[in-house]
Amino acid sequence: MTYLKRTKQRPKTVPWWDSELEMLRNKICALKRRFTRTLDPVVKAEKKLAYKICRAKFRRTLSTKRDRSWAEFCEEVSSLNAYAFPYKISANKVSSPLVIESI
Repeated sequence: MTYLKRTKQRPKTVPWWDSELEMLRNKICALKRRFTRTLDPVVKAEKKLAYKICRAKFRRTLSTKRDRSWAEFCEEVSSLNAYAFPYKISANKVSSPLVIESI
């Protein structure tokens, strides 16, 4: 009888994630925890507002960094030869949906 060795799934890293996003995410988690554990309605409303503002900042920053990373990737790939981009698409190296006008 042969047993297969179980390996841990490694989380996929993304090129746009950095320490700034990590700090914002930790801050969001802390603000949400404080907001949900507060019983006083007046204080809860203040903490909810602070949480929503921080969450909006995190989402904006994440979107900006993701878009910038995608633009850099497209610039890098377009500077390579004509076959590099279709190869990366077929090898599942590209994670975002693409609209290809002409090849």
